[in-house]
Amino acid sequence: MKPLTGKTTYVKQPQPEWLKHPRAMDALSPGYAPRPWGAIQVHGEKINAAGKEFELGGPGIFKQIMIQGKPLFITPPTLEFRQDGKTSTIAFTDARITSRHAGRVGFWLRGNTSEFEASVDGVVEFDGLVRFRLKVVPKNGGCRVDDMVLRYRLGDAQFF
Repeated sequence: MKPLTGKTTYVKQPQPEWLKHPRAMDALSPGYAPRPWGAIQVHGEKINAAGKEFELGGPGIFKQIMIQGKPLFITPPTLEFRQDGKTSTIAFTDARITSRHAGRVGFWLRGNTSEFEASVDGVVEFDGLVRFRLKVVPKNGGCRVDDMVLRYRLGDAQFF
């Protein structure tokens, strides 16, 4: 197999206006959604921002993330824990939008098993950045966990 070779010339463009303002790097003001991104759209449990669609819920926080119409995951992600050689998943069955603004949308998820209660508190920002905090609390006075993994199987990632 021959290696691919080529030559490309890059021209440095002037700095865009939105990059000149520090708040463009993080949606400090929830209503701030500069061009070229624009306002976030919410449809049920789907959040659309910057050409990405985040579908909440399932066994791993997001059922699917679509990027420019293409699925990111081969199968839905899973939050798995291993206990005494047995692997189980925590399904997030309760999803809710907690805040809606042009530049930032908050979400909350809850799930449980016989051993754990789990919750996710997160935000999607105008540029598609996602931040979340996962909290897992054992039931019945605690238990031993050998391993906990948030597993994502990615498809063809050439569109990044």
